[in-house]
Amino acid sequence: MDLAEFLNARLAEDEEVAREAIHIARWDPAHVLAWCAAVRAVVEIHTGDHECPVKDPRPRTTYVHPDYVYANDPTLLPFARVWADHPDFDPAWRA
Repeated sequence: MDLAEFLNARLAEDEEVAREAIHIARWDPAHVLAWCAAVRAVVEIHTGDHECPVKDPRPRTTYVHPDYVYANDPTLLPFARVWADHPDFDPAWRA
């Protein structure tokens, strides 16, 4: 599972919970759905071959084919870290 697949899977889980929830103590379902849509848009932008400014000094040399998702993309990593306790979370994404 690459970083984009991980993020999309977690977003799908959160969207499902928000859609089925009668009451969510920490977030309003509309907020959760808006958050998921926003993060999904960022993942979509960063899926595929793309150019963007990088202020992160780490080399961007790890690719996942066929979509050329940067496995250590500094834009996507903070989103993945939200689910650091998930069993599919890759410890390499902590760096």
